[in-house]
Amino acid sequence: MSALAQRDLVRVGEAPIDEAALSAFVRDDGAGAVVSFLGTTRDSFVDETGTARRVVTLAYEAYAPMAERQLRAIVAAARARFNGLAGVAVEHRVGEVPVGQASVAVVVSAVHRAPAFEAVAWIMDELKATVPVWKREVYADGSVWKENPEARARLAAATDAAAGPAAAAAAAAGLSSLSHNPHLPTMSSDRAAFEQFVAAGDALDTLAAFEQLAGSAAAPLPDGPEAFYTALRARIVPALPFKLKSLFTTLDKVWAANARHRERLAVAAADLGPRARPLEIVVSGGGPCGLRAAIEAATLGHSVRLVELRAEFSRPNVLKSWQPTVDDLVRLGATAFLPNFKAHGNLHIATQQMQLTLFKTALLYGVRVHISRGVCGILDPAFDLAQIRPDVADAGSRKWRVWTATQAAARVYLRRPDPATLVAELSFQPVADKDQPLQKTSLVDFVEPPISADGAILRSLDAATDDERALLSDPSTEFLSFDVLLAAEGEASRLIRRLGFERKITRFAEAIGIVANFDFTPGAKGSSPERQIEERIYWRAAADWRSSPIGTVADQGLEVENIEYMRSSTAHFIAVSTRIRDLVSAGIVAERRETVRDTLQADNMNFDRLRDMGRALARSVGVPDSAPFATRHGIQAFDFSSRGLCVEHVRWLTSASAERDAVLDMPALVLPIGDALQNPFWPQGLGVNRGTHNALDAVWMAHILAASGGNKELAIRERSDAFKTMEWSFRPDRLRSGTEWSADPIDRYSPETYKSRHFKDVKERLPQPTVLERIRTALGLIWDPNAQPSAAASAAS
Repeated sequence: MSALAQRDLVRVGEAPIDEAALSAFVRDDGAGAVVSFLGTTRDSFVDETGTARRVVTLAYEAYAPMAERQLRAIVAAARARFNGLAGVAVEHRVGEVPVGQASVAVVVSAVHRAPAFEAVAWIMDELKATVPVWKREVYADGSVWKENPEARARLAAATDAAAGPAAAAAAAAGLSSLSHNPHLPTMSSDRAAFEQFVAAGDALDTLAAFEQLAGSAAAPLPDGPEAFYTALRARIVPALPFKLKSLFTTLDKVWAANARHRERLAVAAADLGPRARPLEIVVSGGGPCGLRAAIEAATLGHSVRLVELRAEFSRPNVLKSWQPTVDDLVRLGATAFLPNFKAHGNLHIATQQMQLTLFKTALLYGVRVHISRGVCGILDPAFDLAQIRPDVADAGSRKWRVWTATQAAARVYLRRPDPATLVAELSFQPVADKDQPLQKTSLVDFVEPPISADGAILRSLDAATDDERALLSDPSTEFLSFDVLLAAEGEASRLIRRLGFERKITRFAEAIGIVANFDFTPGAKGSSPERQIEERIYWRAAADWRSSPIGTVADQGLEVENIEYMRSSTAHFIAVSTRIRDLVSAGIVAERRETVRDTLQADNMNFDRLRDMGRALARSVGVPDSAPFATRHGIQAFDFSSRGLCVEHVRWLTSASAERDAVLDMPALVLPIGDALQNPFWPQGLGVNRGTHNALDAVWMAHILAASGGNKELAIRERSDAFKTMEWSFRPDRLRSGTEWSADPIDRYSPETYKSRHFKDVKERLPQPTVLERIRTALGLIWDPNAQPSAAASAAS
């Protein structure tokens, strides 16, 4: 008698199922039975009304890694349940399965026939009840997505007996997130809630729809991005029409792209213990860069909370997006959330549209959002929170925390003016600290010193001011623990200025920007002339400038250097650059004052004249008078004569208590991202294009820190290399396609950029390379400091 060789095969894919190959795989000389089941597409179906409908084909969708993981769990459970199993093969086909072909196969060999028959039947029942595969039946007269009745029955059983054996069975099948919900939504209510979520047009409506979608606070979906996304997807997708299902197909690909990085962290955790673990990450700021960072951190498996001071995304300004940036937005759901968005041609999208897309995707990936709140500061692990807020659940645990206050309280504490009190025409201008004088270092370079080295950190209650004590003791104040704090608060961030970040300021020739936003004329259709206006830039340096819009507005009293007209799916956007003297000549500014900032003040400007000039600009490019100024941010003037960069890219946090530092398993840090790290030069369109990458680079540093068990030196090397690469030659053709991006810089910056850096090192005969070894290895770049640089290397550098 030969010993049974136990072997399993689990597969989800598009290839036709080969029953003979599966049978050959499970055969064993010690097995007396081979039992197989094939589920095939039949040519007809009788619906609930008794009507027979002719079936043309079936179409299946699945997130293969998730489905295969569940299939492996089912096979393992079958081996424990039935004695004498030898080989087990389970395969599910996805894509179209024509009539007569197999969509699923279960083949089992066993010592005796009874366990083989029983195992096949049980595996098939479990597969239909628990494996996330979705089926669309295509009839001769239409199509419909069908849920498995076994899955609905399993969910209902888990709901009715949350504390009993059925709940345990549901948990074993990966359904524990639903087993605690006493009111499991119907398919139609899930669909309606999700459609409302997709259609929501602002942040608060999106949050309200998402809360309805995800369930009541008393029955939350599980914590942790992977558990949350998996459970939410399994619950919602069966209820959705094909078009909305395609959104999850897209998001699944993003999730799968980071699987290798999550697995690396899991392996490190097994090897290094608690020193390597998913991080608690707090993102302060809900602009495009902060939201994009939150999404990436979540898909890497980290716990992410995002805090946003504003309650709405109101800025209609059109962003000049590059093709790779747009490709990345599309893979994150832009075409689902913005039906009129075009992924090719003129790549223009309004800031608020980009924020709303990323906000919705972040929620789906399990990012927890705290809106209408501001990060006021940081609490040292030595700070005894229980002394002032014993009601906080984990007040006794000593962690690094941010403390956040309500919007109104945070604005007062952070000296951030209420937008309602600002002059709308000047609200695009960052509010800086007037008491922070710049230190000149060269003709164009200045240093902006920090407000304080660690004024944002409260080390003890004794060190708190009366105002801080009042805020900390207020029941509305929240405390969020963190390992990494990503500061995405824009260039006016007080947080980074109170954490010792020094900024280098470069000043250029005087440059004033004017931007004007106009809604489309009410009722203007997609084919109307208004929506066909040519999108382009007009330059004063052009030979024909007199006959262009620049000449038209010059005849009306305003001299400008250029005019750019762009259009989003909802509005017109016009941007011009000019100078103070031209604004004075045009009657928009009364007089030149000592500084540009002092000049662009409400008491020195004629806003009626500014709006008249905005209308003249619109007419010059073809926007009709029937198109109204946008309700918010209709026209604005601002100074873009300078840009800033944080000298240091990271701040490691050290507790006042060495004992506390010693017991923390992970060093804590603060990373500025987006405009908080590096201001763009406005006319170059670098803002969101470059800001996305410095945000993803920061997330990668955090992930490396986690996966290396807190290796600060390695994390800093990765961050430094990524910044050098970004700055080396940042333009669209030096980026990989956005469809390939991940947090790892090598997946985003083109090989040519790394090769150029490498060959420059070779040419200059540096003693050590500047490109990381892992990247040189991946790209086949050989480092030999004694080699003579080749002609190709000289040319490339």
